[in-house]
Amino acid sequence: GTAWVDDVELVEGGTGRSILYNGGFEASRLGDDEFEWSVFNTLRSRQIQGAGPRGVSKPWVGGEFGLMGTNWDWSGWINPKSSNVRHDSTGIHLHNTLWAIFMANSGIQTPCYWWTAYIDNYNLWPVWKGVTQFAKNLPFYTTGKTISTDPVIGEVLATASNSVLRVLGQKQGNSAYLWIQNSGNTWARVVKEGAKPIPISGEVTIPGFGAGSYKVDWYNTATGVPVHSQAVTARSGRVTLEVKSLDGDTAAVIIPSPR
Repeated sequence: GTAWVDDVELVEGGTGRSILYNGGFEASRLGDDEFEWSVFNTLRSRQIQGAGPRGVSKPWVGGEFGLMGTNWDWSGWINPKSSNVRHDSTGIHLHNTLWAIFMANSGIQTPCYWWTAYIDNYNLWPVWKGVTQFAKNLPFYTTGKTISTDPVIGEVLATASNSVLRVLGQKQGNSAYLWIQNSGNTWARVVKEGAKPIPISGEVTIPGFGAGSYKVDWYNTATGVPVHSQAVTARSGRVTLEVKSLDGDTAAVIIPSPR
């Protein structure tokens, strides 16, 4: 016979946290938040790869991703011929997903579902440029520890003075790279709900640094080009970054100041 399942909620056994299901049906929050999707897949990779007596730490590699409608059809939120009032014509979903998976320790990602429809229709190929250009300036390429404001995966737990700010990145020794996002700037908030992100300001603090001065290079996430640099001082092992009027996202690289 036919069985119908409604109001599904999946809970991660180790933390009791509600998680997004990465599968072939539309749960109410499936894919609504690119940051959470990346965090969930990072956690899942660690659990799978690290299981058993021979568990090893490996970066996770995402499979296909994208906005999918019912019956595996392409979502009305990207289909320009759909009756939806708004469509993700600027690639918010693609941009956020690329940055989130990269910062969560995945350097490879296959094109999303319905890539010809979504990416070709809106000419979104340049969206990849930001993260690929940024990657050329990384201070390290070997395994680091995950920086995050999310305690589930934050091996280096960053804090934000404004709860709307969130951080994802990697740290090794006294060097780090990170992505800072206004959590109101997701495709679901902007496209589905029609809400314009409110610019926010605050401070992000990352622990685990040695005493001394550090150089911070800030990047435009759309182009991957550095926009300005500043010097900061680690205090009590913490580097604090000031974020002003952020309505989207920004990225930064932290390295010890040249002597």
